[in-house]
Parts: sequence; C-alpha cells; structure tokens
Amino acid sequence: MFFPTFQVSSVTVQGTSTILQKELEDFAINTVRRTFIAGIASSSIFLTGSEKIAHTLKKEYPGIESVEVKKKLPNALELQVVQRKAFAALCKSTTKCSLVDRSGFMFETVQANDVPEDLIILGGKAEAPIDTKIMDAVALVTSALSDGFQIKVKKVSLGNPLVFTTNEGWQLYVDPKTDVKMQMTKLSALLTKELPKEQRRKIHYIYLQYKDKAYFK
Repeated sequence: MFFPTFQVSSVTVQGTSTILQKELEDFAINTVRRTFIAGIASSSIFLTGSEKIAHTLKKEYPGIESVEVKKKLPNALELQVVQRKAFAALCKSTTKCSLVDRSGFMFETVQANDVPEDLIILGGKAEAPIDTKIMDAVALVTSALSDGFQIKVKKVSLGNPLVFTTNEGWQLYVDPKTDVKMQMTKLSALLTKELPKEQRRKIHYIYLQYKDKAYFK
C-alpha cells in the first residue's frame, strides 16, 4: 500500500459548473491521504474508499447532490458530480437568502440582490429542509399556472394556506394539506370560464382552500 505507483496523484472532476474543479480535486486528494503509526502516510488507491470520499465531499459541499467515485488504476480517481439546481430562494431577511432545490434542501446562502430573477421567492414559516409535500405543492401550482395560462409565480408565503403572488398582481390561496391537484382542477375551470386574462386584472385574490368552489374578489 506504500508503492509509489499506486499512490493517488490524479483526480478528474466531471459535471461541475459553479464549484471549482481544482478545489474538488485538491479536496479529494487530501481526503484519500491516510497517516499511520510513526507518521507514515499513504494515498494508496487500494485503501481509498469510494463511499467515504463521496460522503465527505457532499458534507463539505452542500451544493453537490450526488457524486460517483471511480478508481482508475494505477493511481487516478474520477469524480462524476451532479450539482443541486436552485428551484427557489428562501428569504427570511432583506439582505440574505438561501437557495433551495426542488426537494426543499437549502444548499447555499446568497445576497438577496444576487438571487436570479427566474427563481421563486419563498417567505413565511419554513424549517430546513422544507417539507417535501410543501415543495410538491409549490411545484404543482407553479407548473399549472405557467403551463396552462402563462402566469408566473413570483413569491410564495409558506404556511397554511400557501399564498402565491403572481406576476399579474393577484394572490392565490392553496391548502397544502388537502388534494392540491383537485384545487388546480378548480382553478383551471375558474380561469378558463370566468376569469380570462382581461378579467384577472380586476381581482385581488383567489381562494381554493374551500371544498365547494373557488372564490375570487
């Protein structure tokens, strides 16, 4: 395990964009190095645990969703990295926000001014990670409005109900604890039959959390 030929000296990283490849390469090299009694060190590829490297990288870099580590004899590692994609930004202050992926995992803190314009801004009550059911509801409503009516969700206040603020200026109230798909069915019927685009300019909100029908004002 001390033969120079088998000491890991090369790491290649694939799949990264915002995370510097050189930084990950150096981190992986340091992770495989082990020190034994009398201070003898080894980076033998045969002592290198792929799962340990993957676990350590994900812990150190929350922006990594998954990483596959492949050993390439005699002395190289290949890291296939999948980075998390920002779905929304949770902003609990006017200065800083946390980027959130589709699963509700918060993986990076950014300045509020640096949040990409295409991300949904989340506010209200939220714990880390955000509940998967809440994220599913946010994604379903966002998709229903965008795909069916070209309406963009700008902000979502988390809680019960969920309050969606649209780019048209009105708000949508959704109950996350009941069937969100059924609520989207009611919304679709309402927007199609009673509230075409020109009529929606006059409303302030739509309530969907009541079982009998959708209400608007």
